[in-house]
Amino acid sequence: MEEQNKNKPRKFRKGNIIINEWTNEKDNKVFTSYTLQKIYKDAEGNWKSTDSFNKQDLSMLKDGLQEFFGLVKPLRLEE
Repeated sequence: MEEQNKNKPRKFRKGNIIINEWTNEKDNKVFTSYTLQKIYKDAEGNWKSTDSFNKQDLSMLKDGLQEFFGLVKPLRLEE
């Protein structure tokens, strides 16, 4: 498995939506979790992020998730 900085997620961006993939290892098992963010500029032009989405964001969120998970290799269960 590729070594990954545990404090730095793998990021995927679609428009103003960011999907973060976090990978951690414990007891020789790998655990993966995901967080979603929306980035935007405030009234002063500073970049901000939020985990709150409005109705207009849902289409971009759906498209981003579909593209992201198309890139992620499917997991295989050991038999």
